[in-house]
Amino acid sequence: MIQDVEPGCGLSFTLDKNGKQLLVAHETGVTGEPINKDHLTQILANEGFADLFLFPEAVDKMLSSYNSGAGFSMVLGERRDGSFAISIDTDQMSAHLTITPAYGGKPVTTSQIYSKLQEEGICFGIRNETIDAAVAKGYARNKLVAEGIQPVQGDDAQFISLLPEAKNSRLYADELEIVDYRNFGNITTVKQGEPLMRRLRPTDGKDGTNILGLPVPAARGNDSDFSGMISGAEIHPDDPDLLISSIAGQPFLVKNGVKIEPVITIKNVDLSTGNLDIEGSLTISGDVQPGMKVKATADIVIEGMVEAAHIEAGGDIEVKGAVIGQGPPRTNGEDLNPAAATVHAEGSVKALFVENAIISSGGTIEISEFVMNSELNAGKSILVGEPGSSKGRIISSLCRATERIEAIAIGSWSGAGTVLEVGVDPKVHEKFTLVKQSLHAKEREQMEAERALEYYRDKPNGATLEEIKQKEIVLRDLQTDIQELTGQLRRLKRRFNLLDNAAIKAERQVYCGVKISIGEKSLLLEKDLDAATFTLGEHGIQY
Repeated sequence: MIQDVEPGCGLSFTLDKNGKQLLVAHETGVTGEPINKDHLTQILANEGFADLFLFPEAVDKMLSSYNSGAGFSMVLGERRDGSFAISIDTDQMSAHLTITPAYGGKPVTTSQIYSKLQEEGICFGIRNETIDAAVAKGYARNKLVAEGIQPVQGDDAQFISLLPEAKNSRLYADELEIVDYRNFGNITTVKQGEPLMRRLRPTDGKDGTNILGLPVPAARGNDSDFSGMISGAEIHPDDPDLLISSIAGQPFLVKNGVKIEPVITIKNVDLSTGNLDIEGSLTISGDVQPGMKVKATADIVIEGMVEAAHIEAGGDIEVKGAVIGQGPPRTNGEDLNPAAATVHAEGSVKALFVENAIISSGGTIEISEFVMNSELNAGKSILVGEPGSSKGRIISSLCRATERIEAIAIGSWSGAGTVLEVGVDPKVHEKFTLVKQSLHAKEREQMEAERALEYYRDKPNGATLEEIKQKEIVLRDLQTDIQELTGQLRRLKRRFNLLDNAAIKAERQVYCGVKISIGEKSLLLEKDLDAATFTLGEHGIQY
């Protein structure tokens, strides 16, 4: 509660002859009750000076002098007019307004602001309501008061697939920007001369206007030709924008083109066939035996099972049986176990169930029954089990996917480590980890090189100039390597692509001990949960 200040306290307030500065005076020995800043505010209001700007240091000095009984005469504050500034962005596409409020002086008016806009040549995209609101408030900080219309670049050349099933299929891109078409195990074929792809030429853009009312030219869309790396396809002799097949076979999309590959069928892969490395698609009507390697540039369909073998495809992989290894995926948690089964596809992967295996996919991984003691990495999603089914469990496995992971149940009663991660492309994450490890190693080498150079420079018996020079060269090389690796880390960090729909879903149950990660946020479950969907919210992972 503010105390009443007794009359005759000895304080007097006046304006100087220009009516600008506020003067305060006090007679020595004439005081009332001690006063503080609240009292001073009340006194100034009573005197009609409440709106003036007060100098903080002068206020402190006045209160101290008054409460000690000393006499004084000083400048306490001043009357200030409002002021404003308009900043124009370098591209002349926007202008911002800042208003400093008046203290007992004249406020900024709309006419002053419009005069300044006219003086600056600003005549387009003016936000009148924003200006009026800022003037009425008497204060503004970097408010957008004029904005031009950005030019719209024309559409780039587009390549439209004419394949009957490819038009509605999913496309997956790798780090080399190669996009493969696969239809989840269904192999599409074309006859010679069939239309494959139509090129749409680029279009003109739409010009914009800056805040000075001047046109801002729009760029025409970028033009591109059909890929020069296609095979089994050619440009139509009478239509330069149409790609047709030159052979019969299986089509799959690449960037700006279509490749046609033949389909190869084989019964089993074992010692009698040896390892396979083929161009095109492959169908195996039987099994792939332990220790064997199968590689194809397009799709692979395996009617049987894969046991402790290595399968790699430039397209989709479908294993209608199981994928089983003869030991854990990795030894010591790091090194690949040769006895494990490994499956890698640039497209999607399907299998009945997976145990002791490493599976990586540029698209979606679909497992019908269960995943146990395995490592799965998907460029898009991991789906384990069919909705409504009693099968579909992830147990003691590491699963990474860019978008989603869905299973009927996740974890087990034993609490054995099950880790699920979404929101980051596994390839980017793996590259980021490797570069980070290299950077730490180089930093350790740099510290050792710095100590060695310091030792040579302070060597009791003296070091030769050549020895010192060699150490300096080593140190400079390490510094260059560290700069390059640091730049790579920054670039990879920017590629951490946390999608809006990144989620982990368990249809029936998630067990205690499961670790959930979305982007850079993690959650270790401390209790069992019924059906749950984990997403990233404002405060972390929510479910």
